[in-house]
Amino acid sequence: MGSREFESLYAAPEGPDGRIMVVSLENLDLRWHLLNVLKAFMIYAALLIGLAVVNWLLAKRISEVTAIGFRGKLVSAFGILGMIPLFLLGYYNREVASERLQENITRTLSSDLELVEQRILGAILDEEDFQRGVNSDFCEVIAAEIGVDFAVFRRSELLSSSRPELYQSKILDSRLPGRAFANVVLLEKALYVESETVGEVEYAVGYKPVFFEKKFAGVIAVPTLYRQREIEEELAQRNAFVFGVYALVFGLVLVMSFVVANRLSRPIRELTKAADEVGKGNLGVSLKPTSSDEVGNLTRTFNEMVRELKTSREEQKRSEREMAWKEMAKQVAHEIKNPLTPMRLSVQHLRQVFKEKARNRESILQQVSKILIDQIDALSRIATEFSRFAKMPERKFERVDIQELLGESVHLFRDVRGIEFRTKFSDTPIHLVADKDELRRVFINILRNGVQAMERGGVITVESSVESNRCVVRISDTGIGIPHETGSRVFEPNFSTKTDGMGLGLAISRSAIQDLGGTITYQSVPGKGTTFEISLPV
Repeated sequence: MGSREFESLYAAPEGPDGRIMVVSLENLDLRWHLLNVLKAFMIYAALLIGLAVVNWLLAKRISEVTAIGFRGKLVSAFGILGMIPLFLLGYYNREVASERLQENITRTLSSDLELVEQRILGAILDEEDFQRGVNSDFCEVIAAEIGVDFAVFRRSELLSSSRPELYQSKILDSRLPGRAFANVVLLEKALYVESETVGEVEYAVGYKPVFFEKKFAGVIAVPTLYRQREIEEELAQRNAFVFGVYALVFGLVLVMSFVVANRLSRPIRELTKAADEVGKGNLGVSLKPTSSDEVGNLTRTFNEMVRELKTSREEQKRSEREMAWKEMAKQVAHEIKNPLTPMRLSVQHLRQVFKEKARNRESILQQVSKILIDQIDALSRIATEFSRFAKMPERKFERVDIQELLGESVHLFRDVRGIEFRTKFSDTPIHLVADKDELRRVFINILRNGVQAMERGGVITVESSVESNRCVVRISDTGIGIPHETGSRVFEPNFSTKTDGMGLGLAISRSAIQDLGGTITYQSVPGKGTTFEISLPV
């Protein structure tokens, strides 16, 4: 029908004329689709809010599971608080609109029934004339004149109708419904409206009794089936307007909720970020309070806490330095005292020998001199090592050929008897920027430790390579190894397994390597040997 589309129902009424009746309804237009979209939006919004509530409850019950942050919780809370009244108002307005529409339908049906009754009573004289004269042709004429389709029942059976084909094709029931019969015929109500259905289509029907000289004659029925499309369109327009307005309001509520939640949660996010910085060791963090409420008080308390923590850490560092120096002083005193005792005894012995003018005093003098020289050398080593550990000399950075430096360090120990040195250097030259003398001391210290660990001889292997843009140096020996119970203390300043060692060599070496951005580690098997690995950025 032009550019409009209809859904049609075809039926063949009983009778010899072979007519076919068609009932058509226009297809749904954009307003119906818009209403469906809005309904779907409201349903999905309700589901999402329900899931958010469940998620919040679970996160509240299981504290270690945090699904949403503080800002998300605020947005969810504002959304729920905004959705609840919107749902209530939307439901109330929908019910009010449906109720008003029902009232309008009832008034329209009452008016149509009054008009039909007046036309029938104006043309029919008595009850007998009502039964004979009110036929389908009569009803069609009146319906065409007043624009209202209707049906007339004689008690419970159909008498006539302006649309008899609907009853002949069984689309509409030719018997008066039970409730309508009870209310209009038995109870003689002046007006009764009932909802009826054809398939899935629900429509309203108004019933009114007809009396001649106060004697019941029949029932007039006016269905809204023929105008149901107009009624549904009006209801759809109202619902679409209501849902559209509330969907817009809900969208604005969500936007405002996000803005407000973002503003309220900003100090909390800043506090969280500042706490992370403090956790990483940055005690210079300071936040500016933006309000005088609880959040502002929390910010001021956080700043005060950071200041106190900074002061406490500085005091702790100062205390640790004092304790370290005290421990170092004790160690120095202990190490110096050891050589002084044999020196004192030796000098006393020498005085006694010369006082008594012993015959072998010359040889004793030689022995005492040797002891004094050895102990003086020991004191010199003690002073030198403690001086290096307490205050390292100023570094001189230059381009260093690692493999050349390793070769020089190995060459210093070539004359050691019983030790075989093996080198496996990389084919690619390895250069890096460092203090050459400092690195040489590191290599010499590790090589000397390896030599001292092999009293009966052995093999020391020195390797160099480039792995993942890092220079890797491995120095292995076949000595006695490092016991497992003392392995964790190898790099401690005061620890040594040698009787004449100060326990500072590896501590100084690790400090030097770490200052260059490298690492030094070891692997040892007691009785088989030890391997030190140094990794430096190229």
